[in-house]
Amino acid sequence: MFAIESSIRKSIASCVVLAAFLAAAPAYAAVTKTELAGNVLTAYPHFEYVKAINANSAVHVAIDPTRFPAIAGQTCDIYVVAAKKTLGWNADTTLTDVTTGGMQTQTFGGVNIQTNTFQVTTPSELSAAAGTDLGVGYDVVLDCNQNGFLDGNDYIDGRNNEAGFYIVHDTTTAGPLAVTELEYSVAGGFGLPAAHLAENLFFPTNISTLGQLPLIVIGHGNGHDYEWYDHIGNHLASYGYIVMSHSNNTGPGPINASTTTLGHTDAFIAEVAAGTIPGGGV
Repeated sequence: MFAIESSIRKSIASCVVLAAFLAAAPAYAAVTKTELAGNVLTAYPHFEYVKAINANSAVHVAIDPTRFPAIAGQTCDIYVVAAKKTLGWNADTTLTDVTTGGMQTQTFGGVNIQTNTFQVTTPSELSAAAGTDLGVGYDVVLDCNQNGFLDGNDYIDGRNNEAGFYIVHDTTTAGPLAVTELEYSVAGGFGLPAAHLAENLFFPTNISTLGQLPLIVIGHGNGHDYEWYDHIGNHLASYGYIVMSHSNNTGPGPINASTTTLGHTDAFIAEVAAGTIPGGGV
C-alpha cells in the first residue's frame, strides 16, 4: 500500500512540475504568410489583393485587423524586398528594402482595413525589367519586432516559390530578343495535303543559347492565310517563344483543319530533330 501511495505522490508531483513549466514557457513565435500587396478600392471590400501590378501604378499594403487581431496596436516596419523562394528565405532572413525611401514604420489599428492601408511605392518606382518574363517579383514583410529580419511574429506576402507580387511591364511592346523569320515548305508526309505544306516560322535569333523553348502553333481558319500572323509571331518570339504558322486545309468541317494542324506539328518537330528546316538553326 505504501509503495502505491508513494508512486501516486510522485506522479502528482511530476504533473505539477510539468504544468508549471508549460505555464511559464513562452509561446513559440511564428511568421504568418498572408496577402498584403494590392490596390485600394473606393467601396467594400476597400482593398483587393493582387499578384500583378502595372509598372505605372503605386503599390499599397493592407492588413485586416478583423482577420489578424494580433496586429492591432503593433508598430511594424514595412519592407518591400526582392522576392526570394522558400529556400532563399530559409538561408537568409535579412530584410533589405528596395524602395527609394527605404522601409517605413507604421502603427496598425484595430478598427478596419481602411485604417491599416499604406502606400509603399510611387508609380514607376520599382523595376519591371524582367527580360523575357512578364514582371519582376517582390515580397512584402511587416517586421513587427523591428529587428530587420523575417522572424518572430512577422507577416510576409511571399516566401513561396512565387513572389508576393510582380511589377509588370507593358506587354504590348516588343520583348528584348531579336527575331528570325523563315518561310518554307515541309517535305510532306504526316498526312499533309500537297497543297498545304507551307510554314511561316518565327524564333529568337540567339535560340541556340536559350535551351528548350515553348512552341506555339497557329492553324488559321477558313478564309484566312498562314502569312497573316507575322505580328503575333514576331511579338511572341521576341519574348522567347517559337511560333509556327502553317497553311491549313480549311475544307468543309473541322476534321480537315484539325488533322492538318496535327500533321504540321508532327512534321515541324521531326524536321527540328533532324535539322532539316531550310535556313534553320532552330
